[in-house]
Amino acid sequence: MTYPPNGPQYGNPDPGPGYAHPSTETQAIPRAVLPHDGAPQGPPPGPPQGPPPGYAGPQPGYPPAGYAPPRPPMPRVMIAIWTLAALSVAGVVLGLSLKEHNVNAWRNVHAWGAVAIIGAVLTAAPAFGAAAHVSAVRCWQVAVAGAGALGFFWVLFVLPSVGSNTTLLATVGVVAGIAAAWIAPGKPATDTSDAPTW
Repeated sequence: MTYPPNGPQYGNPDPGPGYAHPSTETQAIPRAVLPHDGAPQGPPPGPPQGPPPGYAGPQPGYPPAGYAPPRPPMPRVMIAIWTLAALSVAGVVLGLSLKEHNVNAWRNVHAWGAVAIIGAVLTAAPAFGAAAHVSAVRCWQVAVAGAGALGFFWVLFVLPSVGSNTTLLATVGVVAGIAAAWIAPGKPATDTSDAPTW
């Protein structure tokens, strides 16, 4: 007794309805499940918009990303030191370089003029040191050394001929440099606790 090619065979369970034998020409194709018309659709694919759920923003005390804090304004004392030091350098240089009676002061002061100019530049040390994060005490010491060089130059070379116009410019430069060192921060505190009281 023989069975048809598509019939059940001994030892093989019946696959049930809907089974198509490989030898047949047609096979059952499952129908694709399509969304119904009017069914709600999900969001279109793409990068998420807005912060993720549960994000509470930047922590307190921390600026947001990409934020550059504004630079603090320069203190007034530093602006005054810059101004006085620039005036000191200009006064000393003009007092040495301008000619009076066809002669300038370089003929008499020689290298001491360079010492005076360097001293005038050193009076700006507190302003330079604040930008370079150098201690205020050290900057004040440098400024005092520059002011001392200016005073020494004035006594030796400016005072003997103080009546001329160029010496007036040099005197203005010396006074401006000494004032820059005088107002500079970093002076050692004077302890008056042991001073006698009258």
